[in-house]
Amino acid sequence: MSFFSSESKSQTKMFITMPEVISKEVPIDTKSLNFNKMTDILATADPVTTILLNAAPKLVEEGLELLSGTINKFAQKDVTKTIIKRNIDIINKDKISIPTHITIIRSDFAPKVDYDKGEGFGDNGKHQTTRIGAKDLHIELDIRASRDNESIAFQATKYYYNGVDREQDVIDELLLAVSFVPVEESTLHTTKPTFQTFLTFENLKAHTEYEFGNEEEGYDANYQSAWMKPQIDTETPYTLTIEIQEIRKGNSFAKLLQTVYGENEEYLKSELEAKIKLMETKLKLQKEESNE
Repeated sequence: MSFFSSESKSQTKMFITMPEVISKEVPIDTKSLNFNKMTDILATADPVTTILLNAAPKLVEEGLELLSGTINKFAQKDVTKTIIKRNIDIINKDKISIPTHITIIRSDFAPKVDYDKGEGFGDNGKHQTTRIGAKDLHIELDIRASRDNESIAFQATKYYYNGVDREQDVIDELLLAVSFVPVEESTLHTTKPTFQTFLTFENLKAHTEYEFGNEEEGYDANYQSAWMKPQIDTETPYTLTIEIQEIRKGNSFAKLLQTVYGENEEYLKSELEAKIKLMETKLKLQKEESNE
């Protein structure tokens, strides 16, 4: 009887290298739109108008959520998502604790570490698992700091993909997105993490090993993310969450629609809020004119 089961299922794992070299940053204040402020007109308008204006903020918010959900479902029909997580503890309270390197592997793994049976993987050079099957996905990422130590960027150094998702559907595009979830939100009851897409792999051949350079000899900047500022505190542990999106052929329009809506969602909210305020102002003027 073989020690390793031939019925083992493929898993996607993430391994990290610490410590970080990113200085503390000042979080960016995000001002949410306030739809709940009522003007004087609500106190004097007719009951029907008052009800409509009072309900408008909720209708706007829920309407946009419905629209967003519909677009996301449309875009996700042909998308297979895999989420992998690692808890990051604080190692230096003067700097943000960010890994310097990330390895993502999809394969069959042994139930315990056995160097004689396959390739070992782990964190900071310490093996914690052994790959015993063929690689389906293998991505290596360096995390680089800006010169002012306030921003980070993900740089792909290696890439291999067998070209099919877990359902064995052919994939022609692969996206990576990241979310930094603070410890107070890292519970089963937390809201869904907000992911930021940082790398896209497309027009790459399946079953082909790609290398995108290294720090010593230089990187291929075409496989480097834009700068981002992780909203995490130097004294608070967090969960590093990466989402892998495998996009099947023929879903390009859905992805474009999702991207366009995501980039303009705040603008839509602002425009709708402005329309509501304009309606309130007009009603107030009409009321004042009728009282003269």
